[in-house]
Amino acid sequence: MPKRARRVGEFDYINDHYGLSLKRGLRVKVVDGGTAFNGRQGVVASGDGQYIMVRFDGDTCAIGPFHPTSGLEYEAEARRKRDG
Repeated sequence: MPKRARRVGEFDYINDHYGLSLKRGLRVKVVDGGTAFNGRQGVVASGDGQYIMVRFDGDTCAIGPFHPTSGLEYEAEARRKRDG
């Protein structure tokens, strides 16, 4: 299966609208107790509009969509730009 080409600006909306610094490969953890993925960790695989796809550790394909500000915790690099 061929690799999917990166879409230009695939995280632009998310980063601008929510003040984040998301990019492919950034570590993420699901912290919302209301989902079946609670506690799972992985990496941001792609972005599309206001949602992201996550490839969880040990999985071969991405799962989603996840809203980037709902029940997800990112490594410090992705914290809001406005927070400094």
